Amino acid sequence: MKQYLKITLIFLLAVSLRIGFAAFTGIDKPHFDFNYDSSEYHHIALNLSRQKGFRLGKNLTSKRAPLYPFFLAGIYRFFGPKFWIVKVAQSLLGALTCLLIYFTAREVFSGKVAFWAMLCGAAFPHFIFYSAYLLSETLFQFLIMLFIFLMCLLEDDFSVTRLILSGLVLGIAALCRPVVVMFPLFLFFWYLIFHHERLFGMVNALVLGICVIVVILPWTARNYLVFEEIIPVTTQNGVTMYGGNNLEVYQNLKTRGGWLPPPKINRRLNEPQLNKKYWLMTLDFWRNNIKETFISIPFKFFRFWNPWPRAPFYFQLVSLLTYGPVLLLFFYYLFFSAEKGQENLLPIIGLIAYFTLFSLVVYGSTRFRFPIEPLLIILAAKALIKDRKGLKFSSAKSYRSDYEKLQGINSSA
Repeated sequence: MKQYLKITLIFLLAVSLRIGFAAFTGIDKPHFDFNYDSSEYHHIALNLSRQKGFRLGKNLTSKRAPLYPFFLAGIYRFFGPKFWIVKVAQSLLGALTCLLIYFTAREVFSGKVAFWAMLCGAAFPHFIFYSAYLLSETLFQFLIMLFIFLMCLLEDDFSVTRLILSGLVLGIAALCRPVVVMFPLFLFFWYLIFHHERLFGMVNALVLGICVIVVILPWTARNYLVFEEIIPVTTQNGVTMYGGNNLEVYQNLKTRGGWLPPPKINRRLNEPQLNKKYWLMTLDFWRNNIKETFISIPFKFFRFWNPWPRAPFYFQLVSLLTYGPVLLLFFYYLFFSAEKGQENLLPIIGLIAYFTLFSLVVYGSTRFRFPIEPLLIILAAKALIKDRKGLKFSSAKSYRSDYEKLQGINSSA
């Protein structure tokens, strides 16, 4: 069977499984009871589709990052608030993410690894699950995979246009989930330590950072006009930080490393003031509970990577039987099978490290792990398939440099 036919069949399988699961759980149900985030996304999107602005209730808001509400609003504007259309659209996005898994794995490893990685992504229960809910995870995961694919291409064949495009995609992803706003800064130091051509890698990271700033700047300007405060993306990060770093979470073994809704504080404060207050409470807690803060780190790490999440038993079992093997194979590849010098893997490993470190600061959650799970699948597939075809150990630029040096040595001899 020709490869493109196999890919088409897997793509159709991915779409079918996602729509099938959405139909099984109620394709026209919003499932607001599952997660409060979805209710807020929906109501902001309704206001946007009715040209009432980015509002929760009657008030303009920056509580949520803008991209996903605008995504919903676009659907509501043309089709009305029909949840089944949202879920079909997210099913298509999930299938497109599987295509990106394929092309990324083929770029880094080989067609064989890419085929099995895409097949695993198409049937991976965690991906199917989130596509059936009004949450930003599926859209964010797609953008992250698009960014990684472009970065892997960049390592192999550098182009300024491709670098700028990668930065713009990362900026758009930051408007979906601002967790990646600081990734260019992390990548700067990551390349400083690990890249074969450090200066080249660090300059690339700086360009990515500038592109991210350019993309989010209009939204930051909008926030300033609304609140007269500099808010890069959202006013939700303070409550997120304090919810994962407070005495109640740290003292309870069942919640340690996780998140609990923080106590309500002065309701007269507006969103930026509340955000600042929660940040100050977080910093004050860290300063006064240094020992407990460090003790919580392994708990956050465990919750981030945990194959047995706090969920109904059937969900835990499915996670153990599907994500569990992927996790084991990923760690096997990372510590025992990875080849030295594969610089086109640096963005992949770097993003996995970044999300892991982020969870150690904030709190451990499978939702933080979700965007990088396609990358875990790619590396797990490589660990499972022992072929060496298609390995690219360094950038094309490095190859040319090494070849020229070798030619110089031979000519002098």
